[in-house]
Amino acid sequence: RIKIELVPKQPQSGVVERNVSAARGRGAMSARRGATSAVRGGRGRPKQKVPEPVTLLISDDEEEEKNEISDIIAYAEPTPEELNVLSPADFVRRKITDYHNAVDKIFTSFAVKIVNIGSYTFEPKEKVVISSIGIRIIAPNTKRQNENVILDIQKSEIVKIACHLNSPMNILFIWTSRSCGMFVRESLDMIKTGDNFFDPMSTNDHIKRIILQIDNLSEEAKATIRTIFSYEIIDEISQGDATRLLEKSTRSKKVVKIDSTDTNSCGVRNILIYPPPPVSRGIPINTEDYECLATDQYLNDVIIDFYLRYLQESFTPEQKARTHIFSTFFYKRLTENCPKDRTLTIAERRHKMVANWTKNVNIFEKDFIVIPINEQQHWFLVMICFPNQRGRVDYDTEIPMERISGVDVNKIIRLDSQQKFPKVYGNTTITPVSKREEESIYLGDDSEKEEADYDSSDVNSNPEYDEDDEFPSSQRMKKPCFLIFDSLSGAGRSKLMNILRGYLTCEYRRKFGESNGRTFDSDNFPHINVDVPQQDNFVDCGVYLLQYVEKFFKDPITDFRTKKMNLKLQNWFPAIEVTRKREEIAKLLQRLVVEHRPDDPPLPELTFPTLDGIVVASPNDMDNFGEEETLDDEYDD
Repeated sequence: RIKIELVPKQPQSGVVERNVSAARGRGAMSARRGATSAVRGGRGRPKQKVPEPVTLLISDDEEEEKNEISDIIAYAEPTPEELNVLSPADFVRRKITDYHNAVDKIFTSFAVKIVNIGSYTFEPKEKVVISSIGIRIIAPNTKRQNENVILDIQKSEIVKIACHLNSPMNILFIWTSRSCGMFVRESLDMIKTGDNFFDPMSTNDHIKRIILQIDNLSEEAKATIRTIFSYEIIDEISQGDATRLLEKSTRSKKVVKIDSTDTNSCGVRNILIYPPPPVSRGIPINTEDYECLATDQYLNDVIIDFYLRYLQESFTPEQKARTHIFSTFFYKRLTENCPKDRTLTIAERRHKMVANWTKNVNIFEKDFIVIPINEQQHWFLVMICFPNQRGRVDYDTEIPMERISGVDVNKIIRLDSQQKFPKVYGNTTITPVSKREEESIYLGDDSEKEEADYDSSDVNSNPEYDEDDEFPSSQRMKKPCFLIFDSLSGAGRSKLMNILRGYLTCEYRRKFGESNGRTFDSDNFPHINVDVPQQDNFVDCGVYLLQYVEKFFKDPITDFRTKKMNLKLQNWFPAIEVTRKREEIAKLLQRLVVEHRPDDPPLPELTFPTLDGIVVASPNDMDNFGEEETLDDEYDD
């Protein structure tokens, strides 16, 4: 908890209550994270009297939570009022290809890999056309798939577009008016009780947007899109924002092309339990899980748990002894709403939810604890390293490392920042609380604010300064820490880390007794977002998680200095290793099914990014030449 003194700023032009204006325009996603950078300078105003400061006492986890949310939802969705628009009585729906008679005679067309119209997902056979009149999508009728329907969505019906236009990843999220939703539903024969539905007014993320996923988009097409839709309509968003929004919009659906002769047409069937009996706690896998391995599918928890278990079975005896792997359900269970009990802290209540998970294992006897996490529909990996170790030790001898003689800059910074007099930064005054109050993060008040972790050194420390540099560079280092492996780096993870620190604190006291209590905090157990290879599409976060774990044990870190780790990990593996992994895991499952269930029918035929390890060209790759050619008029008649 920290004491913050706020001085209200003078009003600035260009800011509205809803913050929509600040969020609009290209690059607005990243701009909003910078708050004031999103606000453009306005015309001069009479100088106003600055009010007296207002002193508030807040918990910094609230501020951290706001920051983390802004990393995930950094764009302004249309309000219900903006969407709730009906077409006027004299409304005439024009053909999008009639751009020759438009004021602005500009258009573009391009192949689209996948179209989502609400919960209706399909792979279009025809190009999408965007002109100054609007957007044309040709979609199969939901009831008669062999019947194509022309959807000419007028520009006036498009309320908002959020897009990421950066090869090789291009995607458009489109919000339309209420009247457009009625037109689309009627044209495609959608019914509310059916599986395929579109309603722009819905609060359900699965059915309220139109999404165009594009493999390749020419620079000319991008420029045309930006020209047609003004800054008030279009927001260009980051890859991370686009991925999270896509996952939120489509997480319950699959888009897998399976041959009609497949046995899967009879329904989902179990294919394997791994490890097979008589080994206990095997993971049941069915055809639906297997289909997650196809191109452009999100890996589900079953496939991730299966492959982690497979890797564990293939460990050397030494690796098995040094490692514990939690299932994908562990963190989900740890963070579920737990029963109120005022005799326990929030950390203790959380720990109680998963206490039985380690009744037969002492995780403090392990060097590495693997935790796969799915947060905001995005997979990433947390590795707990050396949980029973205190301080830095020599990697080879296990002897504690001694600081190089000289000034301990980091210590001076921290002592200075912990003085009782307030520190002033701009219009904000920060007064650190006492160490006793800080420890209540884990042991005190009955509030989720216990999980806040204010580290005053963060305010004053030099970002170029690394405490590891205070130890001899000739020695390889082991240090207790969390390592975060994230294929979409950038999101804040402090709150998550403090939940895990609270778990370790409670688990340690359960294993070793209250008298031997140890508190895990950001000073003695920091978290490090390591610099690892990043995903270049919208769907491979789970594949990257598995690659990180596999590589961690095949090509281990032998020096845990932050700079040394990042130098090693930033080029840890080539992207092709991740691209091949879907096919590799599928072939592994095929081999295991043949080995353990030889009489079962073959598994469904899927399409992978590779064929025998060689990258397969996308069907749309050769279809993007001449996309500015004159369009056929076959749909105009």
